[in-house]
Amino acid sequence: MFENRALFIGLLMLAATALQAGVTVQPAMPASNHSSSVTATQQFLQTRDYFLQYFAQADSLLAHDDSLALQVLQKQLTELLGPVQVAGFAEQGRLNRVTLNQEAGVEQVDGLQFQLQSDMLFVTTTALLQDFLLKHPQYPSPLPKLLKTAHWPIKTNFYSAVFAWDAAVLNYMDIPIKHGNKQVVSQAFLGAYTQDVVPETPDRVFVFSIKDDKVFMLSALTSIKIPTIQACKLKRDKMMGKSSSQKPHSAKAQKNAKAQAWQAYQQCFARSARQQPFFSVVNKQAQMLVDRL
Repeated sequence: MFENRALFIGLLMLAATALQAGVTVQPAMPASNHSSSVTATQQFLQTRDYFLQYFAQADSLLAHDDSLALQVLQKQLTELLGPVQVAGFAEQGRLNRVTLNQEAGVEQVDGLQFQLQSDMLFVTTTALLQDFLLKHPQYPSPLPKLLKTAHWPIKTNFYSAVFAWDAAVLNYMDIPIKHGNKQVVSQAFLGAYTQDVVPETPDRVFVFSIKDDKVFMLSALTSIKIPTIQACKLKRDKMMGKSSSQKPHSAKAQKNAKAQAWQAYQQCFARSARQQPFFSVVNKQAQMLVDRL
């Protein structure tokens, strides 16, 4: 497909010129893919896959420059999603995908990010999200399965694919949400980002909401500092101390011990937090975030 690289680069140059002029230019697809009935979603997916295939075959630093291609995709997504107006957030979104090259970040969910200081709103469509789930069998598909699964590591890995390709998202506890509209599906949990060290307490509210054919996901700092629940901390520390005293222990055994200690801590936190003063505050915050979308 990419034998004529000059043609492809010329296409990107044309697209960049059109972007500056505010004109929509769609990359040319292979003739077999053209159809008068192609939807805006199908056009975006074809364009994205076209670019992904090209950059997977790129053999020079110049060929790996995907900045113009990312601009083309952002332009298409902006038109596909239409106006996104959520109070406080920037009206102009940017592409969630950080790269089209075969490197960290290429597996992000397609959509647009909207910033409000350290909070981030992600918006996509149910069709684009379903396409992502079908291409990533580690996540339950179709979409309702992902929402109903009780296996939270799968779900929180999915949140990483949306919000933080270079960090993990941890779920400390679910937050109940009231649904005034039966057509709206919403979920929320208290969580945190982590890379190397697991935080003792969560500091973010994560929200997921589907309205009509749009998917909204929000990561917001908690409006109150969450204190350590000492009983849960002691339980985790006891499990970690018991594990470290057992020798010999392999790296795999240490990893499993940490995972078990975290699971015990998370379960303890989820049970105990409902009796803590902060719970009503974050519960109210989560509900307000959902109602705001």
